[in-house]
Amino acid sequence: MSLLRQAARFLFAALLLSCAGCSPESSEPAFRPEAVTGAFAWDRARGQTIKVSLCKHPFADSLVPQLPEFTARTGIRVELNVLSEEEYRDKMVVELSSGGGTVDVFMTGPYSTWSYVKGNWVEPLDGYLRNPALTGPDYHEEDFFPAIMAANRWNGKMGYQNYGQGSQWAIPVMVESYILAYRRDWARERNLRAPRTYAEFYDFARAMTRQEGEEQRYGITARGLGTWPTIATGFIGGLRSSGGGDFDDRMKCTIHAPAAVAFTTLWMKTIRECGPKTWTSNTWYDAKEQFESGRFGMIFDCDFFAAGYENPEKSRVAGKLAYALPPAGPDGTLHSSLWTWALALNRAGKHKTAAWLFVQWATSGPQLKRASLAGNWNPVRKSVWNDSDVQAQMARWGNYREVVEENLQRHVRICLTPQAQFAAVGDRWARSLQEIWSGADPKAALDAAAEDIERIVAGMEP
Repeated sequence: MSLLRQAARFLFAALLLSCAGCSPESSEPAFRPEAVTGAFAWDRARGQTIKVSLCKHPFADSLVPQLPEFTARTGIRVELNVLSEEEYRDKMVVELSSGGGTVDVFMTGPYSTWSYVKGNWVEPLDGYLRNPALTGPDYHEEDFFPAIMAANRWNGKMGYQNYGQGSQWAIPVMVESYILAYRRDWARERNLRAPRTYAEFYDFARAMTRQEGEEQRYGITARGLGTWPTIATGFIGGLRSSGGGDFDDRMKCTIHAPAAVAFTTLWMKTIRECGPKTWTSNTWYDAKEQFESGRFGMIFDCDFFAAGYENPEKSRVAGKLAYALPPAGPDGTLHSSLWTWALALNRAGKHKTAAWLFVQWATSGPQLKRASLAGNWNPVRKSVWNDSDVQAQMARWGNYREVVEENLQRHVRICLTPQAQFAAVGDRWARSLQEIWSGADPKAALDAAAEDIERIVAGMEP
């Protein structure tokens, strides 16, 4: 862990504990969006300069060539700072916690936002969205998929039931849910159908695992680092579908409850028997590249990785795949977690009107269409999802569109409990999966992790 990350984590924990008892919902910002009056005008903040901080991502790349258009429309200059993801997350903690307001707009996602809200560092956006003097008539908030907007809404209280409640803290720019991609040709050879339960998930991976001449073929690949993304993708959706979770309503850790142990045991058995020997060092990029190599039968990860899988110039599986919804739990419950990058306003920012105009422009239908086409990811607006150009792009990916559309409409939601120590909890939990993969007893490994997690969240405001 870098010195910057260690310092950021220490500062994070100290500031959050010192903020216990503060209420982000009731705190009154210096700028009151509801007090702004008059007709909507894009040039309302002409002459101002805002600073925008973004994580290195295709969305950031899509914005850069469009910035002159924004400045021409609004008269607002944009100073853009783009950092690699690890550096970005750490520096944003330092920046936001300083209260200096040197950044006006920043990129975030639900898990980070939970901590920022607890620190009182992020501006609630409801007053902006509801004020016709600040939000133009063609913005159409209802055009966003409801589940994706809900992922960026929280009432500031720890607990699974509090997700999707309270203030809107950020506006989404992209979304990923988690689906199965599998070798359609291999499945046909063995007369296999896509797994509909997690028991079938294991059987499917086993049937795909075999020696083919001198080449070993694996049934599955997945993320495996001892960090929170290993938990937050396909694994957590499967755990929720199977009756498990991370915390109960009293914020007691439940990763070692019977349903959680049963699911984790089956998941890790599937990975250990049918996955790569390098699993514990697999990042998302490693897993994606492994699947594209043609030696793996299945991957349960980010849906829009399909753009890479189906690229014949880089992938050996292009045109050989099918896509399926995640398996269901024993009682038929089906959950798929999601992640969304989004744009938020710094609570301490000094140019709130100009900053909101930037967010409004960057998350408008035309701009999100450009970004979705450039980045090959799922649109967050229904109008963009149904756009003919976007449909034509997705049509190249087999049955991808119909599977993802059903997932977004019916099954996706944040499957982790909102709480400010998310990263530390997820990292410890992921290490327990690595221990199980290496031969530790699942119940013992999860018991020990749950005990540590209880200590991590101790002292946080419910």
